Amino acid sequence: MLTALETSIFDSIAGLPLHPLVVHFVVVLLPVAALGLILEIIAPKLADRYGWLTILVLAVGTAAAFVSQQAGEALALRVGEPQLHATLGRMLPWAAAALFVVAVIWLPLHRRAYKTLEHRSGASTATGILAA
Repeated sequence: MLTALETSIFDSIAGLPLHPLVVHFVVVLLPVAALGLILEIIAPKLADRYGWLTILVLAVGTAAAFVSQQAGEALALRVGEPQLHATLGRMLPWAAAALFVVAVIWLPLHRRAYKTLEHRSGASTATGILAA
């Protein structure tokens, strides 16, 4: 008889635990996207070229963080749960989602200000500072 753990989509792929596979997307994509966002805030011309790419990478990294959290909980049922790791794993998807939302708000504000030759508006500056 199959248990709930064996039928979980977050448990494994081809016999390999899903968590260590997915967590690599998270630890690469989120820092790269965050660094890209900071560079775009500092150098606004970069945002015109790479802004939507950064948003896309943040979206994939955020989704991977949520999948990684669920896969980590499935893995913890098998091997135990290190407390600090589990606590950070529960917080990261929400922090990534917050960064994604702020970036999605910042980019249109920045583009609107940049098109009016102001290059910076109060709203885009405040949102950029929050994102950074």
